[in-house]
Amino acid sequence: PRKYYVADFETTVLNKKQLEERGLEMQEETEVWSAAWCPVKERPEPEDVTVYNNIFEFMEWLEKLEDRSVVGFVNLKFDGSFILNELIKEGFTPALKLDDIENETYAYDEEDTEIVPEYGSVYQMYRQPYSYECVISNMGAYYSITIRFDHTTVTIVDVTKVLPMSLREMGKGFDTKYRKLNMEYAGDMHAFGEIDAETQLPYIINDVLVASEAWYKARAMGLTENTIAACALKDFKALLTPQVFDVYFPDLTAIRLPCGDNAYDYIKRSYAGGICYR
Repeated sequence: PRKYYVADFETTVLNKKQLEERGLEMQEETEVWSAAWCPVKERPEPEDVTVYNNIFEFMEWLEKLEDRSVVGFVNLKFDGSFILNELIKEGFTPALKLDDIENETYAYDEEDTEIVPEYGSVYQMYRQPYSYECVISNMGAYYSITIRFDHTTVTIVDVTKVLPMSLREMGKGFDTKYRKLNMEYAGDMHAFGEIDAETQLPYIINDVLVASEAWYKARAMGLTENTIAACALKDFKALLTPQVFDVYFPDLTAIRLPCGDNAYDYIKRSYAGGICYR
């Protein structure tokens, strides 16, 4: 069993006056001034939401999560860049790619170091303590960030890969109790600053409440994979039955070609992705 959460960052945006005061033509840097999270629940309420005024407490919270927890962001390409930046600054290293390991199960070695099989490929990832692993397309689309702490692993995913819509559309489409609000972004917003309880805090809280309820309802409908394409494939396999599916779609990694590659890796180089809707 895994525990699921949603999270969201708010970052600094300088207005024209602030840029002029700093002698800048355009904003050169930004920082997280709000980091909020909430468990994925059927009916989340404001008291379920935790809000920090910096990213550092958020990273500490990630490390305290139970092993194999999953955290979803609505825009991982943006928010994930801040997480990766913090991981690199803290000395986390990329997970290692190990070729031709025969172990096909989720396992730990004597030092409690994770060895994780990579589905559909002949290689596996060796997640040493305090390492990270990213799934980012060559077009810059973020799919997941997997963080290995000392004894726990947390996976961060993009909710919009399952629900390709805005937060406002999620609230309307899934008829969530709370809906996305409006907020003026420009202003004196910075890490460790005071978050306004009347205008900023309700906006921050509602964002994660909408995502929490919408994602819960989507998972209850059977959309339990990390992308809509994976959800469609899961339904297709169930429709055919796994036995028939294996007949029509054999394991291409087991087929070796004269060039030395397996059929899967050879064919995969010829395409750059696609779209599948359930």
